[in-house]
Amino acid sequence: MSYFPEIVTMADVSRYHARTRPDTTALVFEDQVISYAEFDKRCSQVARGLRALGVKENNRIAFI
Repeated sequence: MSYFPEIVTMADVSRYHARTRPDTTALVFEDQVISYAEFDKRCSQVARGLRALGVKENNRIAFI
């Protein structure tokens, strides 16, 4: 049983933290630090781009 029933997928985890702690660090790579709010924004941009290319919900994609 989950303490956070609204969290089902990894995307839900990102959205949850973007809502509850937007300025907290989500990712660090070399000298770049990205907050949960910025990470959620970038994920949404990627999702919109994929939808524009015809990718539907629950389709699988691969990053190379």
